[in-house]
Amino acid sequence: MGEFAQLEKELLPVFAEIERIKEKHRITSLTLESFNLIDQFHGSHGGKGSFMGKREYKHTRSIEQNFTKIK
Repeated sequence: MGEFAQLEKELLPVFAEIERIKEKHRITSLTLESFNLIDQFHGSHGGKGSFMGKREYKHTRSIEQNFTKIK
């Protein structure tokens, strides 16, 4: 199995969970970004009520670290 096919297989449940979260909170747009030492998300409710959260790591990633509300 090639890299793309493997990534697709592993990401399908991630996108299903994202859709569940969007429906629960009535979010129309949600973007997630994961960089080397930064995670962030932003979205909106139909172009209104936009929000953004971010967490930065010093040296290593820690999934226990909370996000900071940016807007």
